[in-house]
Amino acid sequence: LANLNLDDKLKELSELIDKYQYVKALGIGNSSFCANQLVYSLYSYDKFFDAVTDDVQFSYLKNCLNENYLLIIFSVSGSPTTYLELLKEAKKKNAYVVLITMNNETQLAKYSNMTFYLPSTISYLQDKKILKQFDNRTTLHFFSEVISYYYGFYIENKKA
Repeated sequence: LANLNLDDKLKELSELIDKYQYVKALGIGNSSFCANQLVYSLYSYDKFFDAVTDDVQFSYLKNCLNENYLLIIFSVSGSPTTYLELLKEAKKKNAYVVLITMNNETQLAKYSNMTFYLPSTISYLQDKKILKQFDNRTTLHFFSEVISYYYGFYIENKKA
């Protein structure tokens, strides 16, 4: 992550989080932990929003989307099976979508307004003899903390 030049995009994301009336962090399966971590971390800055972490919530979210919604999606694979219908609906209703993924070839990117491509631990570590439990979601989880840090910095500077 340190080698990526994401400073400007993270600052822009911080402004978006502050600006939007409805912010939702989305993640299915193990990625739900990353979405929940972002929600939890931003409580420290008096920003309260929800995590959307199951298919039932996705179904109902599609119905209420509009231009006042910011969706922050955590997905290692960028699975179209999971997210494509929701993103199509978001685009149709002018919701703003931020996709955080490790799949540089996901078709979901064309439906998002901003995409963060994070490095995959699988490709980086495939030739190394290390513990196999170093999961890609560790990077996503850490990235949620990076977003929180940038948001906190943004809020502090906004008050100054």
